[in-house]
Amino acid sequence: MKMLISGSSGFVASQLIKLNPKILFQKFNRTSLNNDFDVFGVIHCAGLAHHSHNKNLYFEYFKSNYDLTKVIFDNFVNSSSKIFIFLSTSTVYEGLSSKNKKITENMIGDKLSVYAKSKLSAEKYLMSKKNDKRVYIIRTSIITGIKSNQKGNMSLLLNLIKKNIFIPIVSNSSLKNLTDIRNLDYVIKNFVKNYNNIPSGIYNICDTKALNLKSIFLKLSKANNLNVNFIPFPSFIYKGFFYFPFISKIPFISKIKNLLFNECLMDTSKVQKFIKKKLPYNSFE
Repeated sequence: MKMLISGSSGFVASQLIKLNPKILFQKFNRTSLNNDFDVFGVIHCAGLAHHSHNKNLYFEYFKSNYDLTKVIFDNFVNSSSKIFIFLSTSTVYEGLSSKNKKITENMIGDKLSVYAKSKLSAEKYLMSKKNDKRVYIIRTSIITGIKSNQKGNMSLLLNLIKKNIFIPIVSNSSLKNLTDIRNLDYVIKNFVKNYNNIPSGIYNICDTKALNLKSIFLKLSKANNLNVNFIPFPSFIYKGFFYFPFISKIPFISKIKNLLFNECLMDTSKVQKFIKKKLPYNSFE
């Protein structure tokens, strides 16, 4: 089987290629107008994700995450390919809380970063184009890889551990979803194998077990043979610090606040219904 994959030098795509040695992956070349779309399916992983709250990068985000998606998808529609898999993001839920119920695919947050807005715009474009092919939009939480091969927030946490400093931690920090790369790979394989029986649409993907920040630090340090040291910190001090308006409006500070206290757990019942199994892996296990 031959698949076209974009973002092959990035974290997610490179991991998927390693996990599937029997699949012939054709790498998408964004500088060429002659990419071969004579493949079974397309996995679109390429995009811009860092500095997601920087409004000055608005056009760069939409160029990478919307315009590029549109170009690849339009070529896919006019080809013999059967399925299109788009790697979106759970950051489209920013501003939501799951205290009363888990977050489902029909919900959208009200505090979206430029990154989330560009991904959401790409999603809307894909869903607006009616065709007889399968189009799967995957919203994942923070994706974890193997040992030190981490990106994004996981990389930041790992670098903090490597500094060998005492990390102030609140005991009642909120639970977080992670997505083991093997779960993402597992779902993609099911989409490819059973595309005739799985309808197009948006699907949440994350590990079955949610973890709090302290547990994530501990598991991340153990996986990389490192020690981590904590300083217990009362949550009211953190919350008092974030209370000041001139502090809470800083994007980076807002991100830390969400990391500590905002619980946004995703509902994966939709994807489990169609693949007929629970997602089998949990990060760092």
